Amino acid sequence: MVPGEQPDPNYRGVLLLPPGGEDEYVEGLKLAAAAKVQVQTHAVGDETIDVIVRSYERVNAETPIRDLRWTIMHVFLPTESALKKMSELGIMATAQDHAVLLGHNQRRWWGDKRAGYAIPIRAMLDAGVHVGGGTDGPVVPVDPFLSMWWMATRGTLNGYQLGPEQAITPREALQLYTINNAIVMGVEKDRGSIESGKLADLAVLSQDILSVPPQAIRDTKALMTIVGGDIVYRSGI
Repeated sequence: MVPGEQPDPNYRGVLLLPPGGEDEYVEGLKLAAAAKVQVQTHAVGDETIDVIVRSYERVNAETPIRDLRWTIMHVFLPTESALKKMSELGIMATAQDHAVLLGHNQRRWWGDKRAGYAIPIRAMLDAGVHVGGGTDGPVVPVDPFLSMWWMATRGTLNGYQLGPEQAITPREALQLYTINNAIVMGVEKDRGSIESGKLADLAVLSQDILSVPPQAIRDTKALMTIVGGDIVYRSGI
């Protein structure tokens, strides 16, 4: 057994809320909405996601939150109804590639079906939820191409696919990492796509990730990085 691993088959996780519970959490959210600031809440597990969606909805009844870009981070195991409500309220999500390294444990403790749905990006997008992409480093490697490889293949470093029906296209994965992230951050007017008038934040890659086989995306390297028009990294070119 791995030290610190949870062996209890009846374990259902930990829901961390303020001392006043869900009501106090909502009151804090109301203050954030009144100040017109973004809120991002960490959620791993269906009950946690339901609590956050319900709490965001309570705030939305008084102060519309769509333009505030409120977000749920990770979104492990969302219910269909939660995704539907997220889409209706404009609640965004950020998805990471935890399964690349942790998929084996998810599979062992939850079984293939539940583990395969752990981060259901295809279902999120199909439900109309705006999703940004990331890695949650250093929990998993920060390499964005490893993450995009996982998104497009659902491959793991153990050599098998976990939830292949939740794979997205390489183009969608690239969008998650670029314009979708810029929208989550509220900076899409300046970043996220190559357009006239935007910052020249560019990367020159070792291969075209939209034309190589999805399995090859993980082999991609950044050969040059340009920030605001200035070269800040160069390797081999």
